[in-house]
Amino acid sequence: MIVAGYSSVGKTTFAKAHQNIIDLHVMPYKYSNLSELNNKYYDESIKAAPELILNIDWRYDYYDKLISLDKSEPNKIIVIPTDIQIMNWLECD
Repeated sequence: MIVAGYSSVGKTTFAKAHQNIIDLHVMPYKYSNLSELNNKYYDESIKAAPELILNIDWRYDYYDKLISLDKSEPNKIIVIPTDIQIMNWLECD
């Protein structure tokens, strides 16, 4: 099952409180240099880092991972942020 939630609705908190939840973060897919910046930022402020480089194809990679996880972990709930394109693809799938 895939559940989408808006920013700050509590997806990560929910996932930490339950073992059968996968919190599929979007940032590792959305930014090509995120791993390089992880040591520079130690909190949520990394989300506003001006050095982040957008991966223009991130939605394809993210969607592929999401579908793969949904198939390989049928007993888990996957929580994702709302993104109109991803939501449209899910609706058509």
